[in-house]
Amino acid sequence: MAGEVTFNFKDWCVFISGSTEGIGLAIAEGFGRAGGRVFINGVRREPADEAIKYLRDRGIEPILLLGDVSSRDNARAFRDVIEAKCGRLDVLVNNASIEVDKPFEDYDYETWRRLIEVNLDAYYMLAREFLPLLLKGEGKVIINISSVQGIECEPTTGAYSVTKAAELGLTRVMALDLAKYGIRVIGVAPGAIDTPLNRVKSSNLDPMGNWEHAYSVISEAIPMGRFGKPEEVANVVLFLSSKAASYITGATIIVDGGLTSISPTGIKIKDLTKNKNA
Repeated sequence: MAGEVTFNFKDWCVFISGSTEGIGLAIAEGFGRAGGRVFINGVRREPADEAIKYLRDRGIEPILLLGDVSSRDNARAFRDVIEAKCGRLDVLVNNASIEVDKPFEDYDYETWRRLIEVNLDAYYMLAREFLPLLLKGEGKVIINISSVQGIECEPTTGAYSVTKAAELGLTRVMALDLAKYGIRVIGVAPGAIDTPLNRVKSSNLDPMGNWEHAYSVISEAIPMGRFGKPEEVANVVLFLSSKAASYITGATIIVDGGLTSISPTGIKIKDLTKNKNA
């Protein structure tokens, strides 16, 4: 893990939706390294098998719950498996999301609804179905993975940005209503993170199809000058899930290298200064 960060989640039971690659897989690895019993989730068998091998190679024995988390039947089936194997749930990480980039006028209703089902409805549904297990857990934590695009959206991000903004509100509502049960609900909003999905997206943006070149251009707008690593997001999730963060709930923590701290005007001034000094 980045920064030699260590945590202790020995025997805690953790479910992470959308955890067969990228940020979700890094979160699963982080909990697994810290002694947690990790339930991972995905919709496709091949990446799921690769994730299992990756974790096993690192001494982690995950339990795979394969299926679409936007299905209520799946959510209930996952709950039953977790209950049978653990009897409780300590941490729920809502991470599964899909993104379709189109101009608003080209967004068809079916695509719009699909993103809302996966990116928003599933967050509510998993929390609601898993609530009895969370009440039995030691951790009593729900982490909702949002995005900086829910705070400052970009053109053509459509339903993705809408759902990510809604997740911020969902986090606050859940935190207020579940505080009386001792359950903490926190959001995490990553910025530009080096994931397989972002490498594909960046390759499509670059005229030569070179994601590394695209990263270098995009990184000029990031104060820290680089893309984040999945494990850097995972470290934040682990901290927020730990007893060290016992007084944090209802907040969304931004993990973006300072991206949302700089205004568009600031970026333009930076560009002007760069051109002047060139």
